[in-house]
Amino acid sequence: MELIHKWKHWQLFILMFAVPIIGNFIFLSAGISAAIENGDPSTVFEIFSFLPMIMLIPMVIMFAWQWSIGVGLQKYLPANVKLPVGRFKFFLIFPAVYIFFFVILIVFLFSSFQEAAMSNQPPEMEQLSTIMSYFVIIFLLHLFAMFCMFYCFYFCAKTYKSVLLQREATSSDYMGEFFLMWFNIIGVWIIQPKINELISRDNKDSELIDS
Repeated sequence: MELIHKWKHWQLFILMFAVPIIGNFIFLSAGISAAIENGDPSTVFEIFSFLPMIMLIPMVIMFAWQWSIGVGLQKYLPANVKLPVGRFKFFLIFPAVYIFFFVILIVFLFSSFQEAAMSNQPPEMEQLSTIMSYFVIIFLLHLFAMFCMFYCFYFCAKTYKSVLLQREATSSDYMGEFFLMWFNIIGVWIIQPKINELISRDNKDSELIDS
């Protein structure tokens, strides 16, 4: 957590956005080239099964960044400001676990589609019915995971702004930060430098007290 506080905005940007974009481009290019070379379209399914795994990297970094803000910045709040950290932890952990299992499911489905494509056998009605049941459950879990993520954006924005203002921030105070957390491709460039500055200032104050 302290390590992420010290990361620069460009480091977060590379891990959260540049790595998955470059990784997806490399895997897609390799899959299409192999399919054209071998004359076998099913080769693309083999490559596609790896793409969701690449997306786990930015998701892990994003959740770790939010944890570093929502939990790690609590000690910088004024003594009279108490925020529901336990609720935030649950709402952050749930989508993290859900996305992990969702990626595993996507990999499994790609493997199943690949086997069906190679065998040239259409799926049975029973299999289709089972898949549809899974999709209904996934849809409901997905909605709840989205709610959890929006709550985390709100909580991180409120915590961050409350630390800066040294009082409990109101919705009008942190509305801009909420959208920066939501569109974190921009938010990391604005929020993280201020966190770096806050941590650096706190470390200097600690050194002065110790000396």
